Amino acid sequence: MEREDFRAWAPQRVDLLAVRGETISFNVEFVESVVELESAAFSCKKDYADSEPVFRKTLSDGISRVDTNLYCVRIAPEDTDIEAGRYVYDLFVGANDDNFAILTGDLLVRDSADERR
Repeated sequence: MEREDFRAWAPQRVDLLAVRGETISFNVEFVESVVELESAAFSCKKDYADSEPVFRKTLSDGISRVDTNLYCVRIAPEDTDIEAGRYVYDLFVGANDDNFAILTGDLLVRDSADERR
């Protein structure tokens, strides 16, 4: 396996920024071929070594198919209403009996300047 082949399957690193108590949403598009996911999970933890996630989104709760190869990940306000700081996350997808981490990174949660929160 050549180095370029490996990088093609390595997860993309994307850091996300959230304001406490606000919604985050982003789309994931698959461009190679028609993909109907069998599973998907966005898990957020304080540290990768933690046994339980701070929150988790799945196909039945927060991840939805928008179009043929387009999925939306929606992280609700109650999920981001957590202590400000740095968290880690990854997004795994499953299709055709395979599972892949496609995104990984930091979720940076900051306090809001709005006093109504």
